[in-house]
Amino acid sequence: MRIISDIKEANELLSLYIGATLQVFMFSTSLLRMALKLTVPGNPEAVFIVGISCTSIEGQFALKNSNVSIVTEINKEFGETITSIIDKSGNFKLITSGGFAIAQGLEEEFRSSFDSFIKE
Repeated sequence: MRIISDIKEANELLSLYIGATLQVFMFSTSLLRMALKLTVPGNPEAVFIVGISCTSIEGQFALKNSNVSIVTEINKEFGETITSIIDKSGNFKLITSGGFAIAQGLEEEFRSSFDSFIKE
């Protein structure tokens, strides 16, 4: 399993998943944490993008042929970093104020709850 929090490294990995299926996979009851899953047929590994302190979501809950990237900008009013996880076709956008983390690995390495998402 591979964990990434560097935006450049994350976007390099995401560029390998252009055309993947994107789906909202998991969310906390408060919706402050959301996990997105990228899968490609024939590839046993999946990529999970976790949004931290999510503030808004736009678009479909599942997309085929996605082209996902992560961008950051500074909110000038509050001076905080805003992270946007977007599908470049414009069909999906998740905005967070706490950043992101990416986990890549076999689906069996992950669980379906945020409390125990990554198996030890």
